[in-house]
Amino acid sequence: VNWTRLEGLDSDADGFANGEELKGSYLPGDAASNPRTGVKYAGLGAEGIASLLTGVLALLVVSIAGVWLGYSMLTRRNARRARKDGSGPTPPKAEGPAAPKP
Repeated sequence: VNWTRLEGLDSDADGFANGEELKGSYLPGDAASNPRTGVKYAGLGAEGIASLLTGVLALLVVSIAGVWLGYSMLTRRNARRARKDGSGPTPPKAEGPAAPKP
């Protein structure tokens, strides 16, 4: 990435270069955030942090579910292959009623 080139651009067409906006804590992609308006980037507030944590938690839950599902499917597939090949444990055969002894 050519940072020098990007700093010279005006991404939001507000009349200020990206580098100038970054140095003043303005958002170079937001036309309303520039030295003329005085609107600066304030960072994450309480709502932003809560949203970020909620997203991370949701991602974690989905990841755990995906790993469990993948492991479960792999285990079942390997058990089917083992039964088919005869290389693994086979389910017990159902025995019919015992024949009477003579």
